Amino acid sequence: MSNLRTTENKGIFSGNMLKIFALVCMTIDHIGLHLMDNSYPMRAIGRLAFPIFAYMIAEGCKYTHNRTWYFYTIFIMGLAFQTICILAECNYHMNIFITFSLSILLIYSLDYGRNNSETVQWQFPILAVMFVLFVSEIMPMFFGDINYGIDYGFFGITLPLMVYLFDKKELKLIMFTVGLILLCLTRDVIQWWSLLAVIPIAFYNGKRGKLKIKYFFYGYYPLHIVAIQLIKHFILK
Repeated sequence: MSNLRTTENKGIFSGNMLKIFALVCMTIDHIGLHLMDNSYPMRAIGRLAFPIFAYMIAEGCKYTHNRTWYFYTIFIMGLAFQTICILAECNYHMNIFITFSLSILLIYSLDYGRNNSETVQWQFPILAVMFVLFVSEIMPMFFGDINYGIDYGFFGITLPLMVYLFDKKELKLIMFTVGLILLCLTRDVIQWWSLLAVIPIAFYNGKRGKLKIKYFFYGYYPLHIVAIQLIKHFILK
């Protein structure tokens, strides 16, 4: 797998640098949403966060040394944060960790189909895609007044898969852009700002970075949401 990384070593941004940039964009987005009366400029900046994280999820699936641990880390984070949202605000809208958990399952399903007999080579990935489509787009129709859905929907879930399918950086960027366009076509107009994420991704060097801070990235999302909500309810109230 180390040979695959050499195809992307011409960039200047490590994975850590891209994720930190995405964290900053995400924080600006959430401050704009919750504290700045849904500020359009801040929300537009925030559109860059999800695509960068989606690209990094694809990279994580490709290079992780423990796939099971990688999936369960993302899934348990999503489940824990979702439980808090339901108990605190009765908010059933599935968070971004749930989105990426389904992305990882899709990727693993594809690899399972590739590595097994012809009987499951296509059937298993197709069934996995149908399951994700049902969960993300069809099942919410049956919940009526309950605010149920999954962050970024079907095309958000499949975006990491579109990156994962290819090894060459140029092909990854092309499919990443195509995936983003499909996502934008199914979201609000502001989502088109997310296409700007292609620029920093184009300068990705295929390396993680020197610091091992993956758990910081996992923990930052729920912690910054809690901090923003505390400011909203106790300082700006």
